[in-house]
Order: sequence, then structure tokens, then C-alpha cells
Amino acid sequence: MRNKGLLKRIIGVTLVTALAVGLLLMGCTPTATPPETPPETPPEAPPEAPPEAPPEVTLPEEEAPPEEPELLPALPTPGWWSAVGEEGTLIFIVTPDSTGINRIGLNLSIVFTCGGKQITGPHVLMGDPDDPYDQICPITDGQFTIDWPGIHQDIVIQGQFGETGTQASGTWEVSAEGTTCLVVTWQASPD
Repeated sequence: MRNKGLLKRIIGVTLVTALAVGLLLMGCTPTATPPETPPETPPEAPPEAPPEAPPEVTLPEEEAPPEEPELLPALPTPGWWSAVGEEGTLIFIVTPDSTGINRIGLNLSIVFTCGGKQITGPHVLMGDPDDPYDQICPITDGQFTIDWPGIHQDIVIQGQFGETGTQASGTWEVSAEGTTCLVVTWQASPD
């Protein structure tokens, strides 16, 4: 029995030695009393992250109806045009390609004094009679202006063609010695 007690001691010392060696290898040193462990508290929950915004949904844009092409005004009708009024008759010719005025005439039906000069009669201005495309005045953006200086008076004729190219309107004015004496509004159509 004595051997039994000795055997218990050897086993106990061996166990304590093995335990001490194991603790040393793990970097632990035995203490006389085990440290007190605080009561376990549940770990704090991480702060709640703000909810994620839902992903942006891009809806297909409604397709706008196709834009209608901008309609340009029609070119003026080529040929003879006339405007008849109380003060006189204005006639002009639009070139065959509708880009200019080839001839113009103004026949006054009144006689008046302007700047000390008596104004009367027909007035004619023309391009080359053998070339119907010869322009005395271009038509630009549907408009034209003819500044027609004369010996006794100056005549300025301004016109604008309508969108259909079959109507025109404007003014003609007569001046002499720096004084405008007559301003007439006219409307014309092709003959």
C-alpha cells in the first residue's frame, strides 16, 4: 500500500509538472489564485448604421415627339408683280430663280412738290433686259430694299414677301433735298 501512495504522489507531481510546462510554453505563468472574472456582460451592439438608401432607379425618359422640321417660307413667285394705289402703281419683276428683283417701275398718279421740286411721272429702273437673272436688288430672307437716287428726288422701296410667296407688302417713299414728302404703303401679288 505504501507503493500505492508513492504512485499517487508520482502521478500528481508529474501532472503538476506537465501542467506547469504546458503553461510556460503557452506564455502563461501559474498564479496562486485564479483571477476573478467579471460577470459576463453581453457585448455592446455596434451602432445601428443608417438604413441604406434604395438604389436609384432611372426610368427611361419619355421620348418627346420628333420635332417637326422648321418650314421655311416659300420663295417668291417669279414674274411680274403689281401694287395699285391712289398715289401710283408699283410694278416689279422677280427673277426666274426667285432670288432678286430684275426690273421695277413706279408710275405716280399724283403731282406734288417736294424740296422745292415738282415730282411727277413714271420712273423705271431695270437690270439687263436681255438677262432675266440680272438683279437690280437681291431678295434676302424674303425682303428687299431699293434705294433709287434720282436727279430731282430719291425713291426708296422696301418690300417683304409673305410665307406663301404669293403676297408682298411694304412702303415706297419719295424725298428731295433731304425732306421726305410722301410715304405710301403697298400690297402686291403676282400678275
